[in-house]
Amino acid sequence: MYGRLARFPIRIPTEEKLRTYNLYLRDLITRLDELKVQSGENLIAGKQRTKAHYDKKMRKFSGKPGGYAWVLLEPRISKFDSYYKKPLKIVEILGRNNVILELPNGKRIRKHTDKLLSVPPGPERSTEEN
Repeated sequence: MYGRLARFPIRIPTEEKLRTYNLYLRDLITRLDELKVQSGENLIAGKQRTKAHYDKKMRKFSGKPGGYAWVLLEPRISKFDSYYKKPLKIVEILGRNNVILELPNGKRIRKHTDKLLSVPPGPERSTEEN
């Protein structure tokens, strides 16, 4: 399939290779486990490729640790709701376009930079406003 041989766990070995049913079952279970591990690795690799492609096409985030960023509201309940909620303090910028933000109650959350809008530097902003 697509230039490769299909890997099926149901291929039946020759008689001289496996002489008993127990050996056949052991071989089958081993192949199923190998396929399960391989499919898990393929899923993780696919997810990383998708994220790399998405991150390559997104806009740059200009926030810095210690600054503030508006967080996109997800989901908006009605069409009159605001798009962003109050600015939250940026604690740390992680690799792969993730940011740790601190809520007013001290709890920390992680958001992707695509869901943030940086607040321009200037006078100290109040986080109590909406």
